[in-house]
Amino acid sequence: MPERMSMNSKSLQEHFPDVYRAFFSRSVIVISTTRMFTWAGEYSEMFGGLNIMQKLPLRIYIGLEPINTKKIKIGLFKTFTPYRSIFSDTVFNDLIEQELAKFIYSLLPDIGYRGNPKGFIINILTELPLECGLGSVGSLAAALTSALFLYFGQVSPEMIKNWSNYSTQQLINNPKLKFQIIHRMAWEMEGVLDLFPVSGIRSFTSMISSVYPIVYFTKKDKSIENIDIIESASNPEESRKIIRKTRYWALRYEEILKFKCLLTWPIDFGLIFSGDYRVTGNILRSLGQVRQFLNQTSDYVKEEFQDLLGSLKGKKTLPFFYQICLEEGGDGFWDRYTATMSIASMQVLKGFRELFTRGASDEPFFKAINLGNNMLKFLDVSTHTIDFICSYIQDRIRLTGENPEMAAVKLTGAGKGGDVLFAVPYGSFRNIIINSVEKLRGKTGKDIWLDYASWLDGFEKEGVKIEQFLTEGIRSKFISEGTVSLKKWTNKEAMVSELSSLERLEKEKKDIDLLIDILEEKIYIKGQKLTSHELHSASTTIEILKILLENTGKNIANKNLPESSYSQDRNEMQSKIVSPLTKIVKQLTRKKLLLKITGGLTEFYLKLEPSDLDIRILEKIF
Repeated sequence: MPERMSMNSKSLQEHFPDVYRAFFSRSVIVISTTRMFTWAGEYSEMFGGLNIMQKLPLRIYIGLEPINTKKIKIGLFKTFTPYRSIFSDTVFNDLIEQELAKFIYSLLPDIGYRGNPKGFIINILTELPLECGLGSVGSLAAALTSALFLYFGQVSPEMIKNWSNYSTQQLINNPKLKFQIIHRMAWEMEGVLDLFPVSGIRSFTSMISSVYPIVYFTKKDKSIENIDIIESASNPEESRKIIRKTRYWALRYEEILKFKCLLTWPIDFGLIFSGDYRVTGNILRSLGQVRQFLNQTSDYVKEEFQDLLGSLKGKKTLPFFYQICLEEGGDGFWDRYTATMSIASMQVLKGFRELFTRGASDEPFFKAINLGNNMLKFLDVSTHTIDFICSYIQDRIRLTGENPEMAAVKLTGAGKGGDVLFAVPYGSFRNIIINSVEKLRGKTGKDIWLDYASWLDGFEKEGVKIEQFLTEGIRSKFISEGTVSLKKWTNKEAMVSELSSLERLEKEKKDIDLLIDILEEKIYIKGQKLTSHELHSASTTIEILKILLENTGKNIANKNLPESSYSQDRNEMQSKIVSPLTKIVKQLTRKKLLLKITGGLTEFYLKLEPSDLDIRILEKIF
């Protein structure tokens, strides 16, 4: 196994600059948001309970790359895998890609889409695999939605940057800040991507700024209270209906405790990857089976005691256990169980107060985390490996001589794979964590890895970040000054935008079939600049080619071309532009420029058909 590097964005960028440079060179705009993990409430959040989350110093980057066809699709998709210590190309699920594109098309009328550009490619770079959970879907949805709003001018870069200066309640309740509307749409996108009951906390946490936990809870509208949230999870339309009619509240933990200054964390914590990625279908099946088991138990008890207790009426006369069986149409056991999970989350919340006000000398915080993990076992969302990791970490704590009650371990997220969270007193586990992970790897035969350790990898404070917005002069450090923006056409691909350095462009000129330099009003074929001997007017030819390239395969009437003597007379157009250009292209490239002219002398049409020519337009230098 490779030696572990620091798991944060800064470290990964330093180790893999070429990966980030290639990613940023593909996208006009890049937005990033953070990954995260759950301290408590991953299931109680679905039923109005508290969810407590923590940001990680690892991000998802979403870039938008304009194209000239009416398509929205996934392009570059790079994933960093910690246990292999490499970035690799990943394939996005085809069905989910189609659903995502369909969802984005439904958003476009509300965010200023006016048909230009006609479509775009979504490029993705993630510093942890999406399949391991850790808020992946919420983070991706928040970054993509923010990028769309920024790209279509519905929110300014300054507004996004200023979100960190507002309280969570101001962000939620002030429509002028645009945070609420972006978060709501990201929340809906989560439902489309994950097909799992979502409360919106993951997209919210990824967007918000804080180095401390985020506390979040919801309340469904009365009109949808009876809609089954688990059964509706796999139905995007039902899921969106629930999201639109759900109110939510959120607080940074410093807003609860009213910190006057930044406080040092009195504990160490981290995440150990279990070697298994989570599968949403398995989790939903487990929830449904547990709920069915509880309902069957309720039915059995009602039947068993019907003769004895059936004649009693009212809560005051019914024994408590029998009363629960009659509640909520048989869902009484399930409702009580979810309520108990909410209590566990509230105990964790209280534990945080004691942690930050009294330090890690008391046990309540660790006990609350362990209690939450024990309650999740009943849902059957753990695995043998996760249970083994939890048990092993507890045993190693005992061997250090520390009080085993002063350590917490739990699955985090939806379960059935993913990561295990551990929390221990400050400094107590640092010397043995790497060895412990290696031992776990050997004992299980799985790719178990230390995904994150607070003392090794640091903390994350920032929320949504504008990494690049070239049209507004915001440039990533991976894009140097003097970078050029190119539009590229080939027969295999619709028009795409790409970035290149001037130095690289100069080297590549000789390999580009047709390069149109708008800035200098020059045309190059295989690096050879055309002069007035080959073309009578480079500037007019460039204007005409721009229009034809934007409308490849379409007949363009001469009245829609720039005013000139060429656009008034077919013979002029044929002899001065069409024939000379097609001739020199064929001569220098041995390929055909499929440029045709039809019609009469004063009313005619031009059409440029797709070809195997590599055609590029140099538009801008940053």
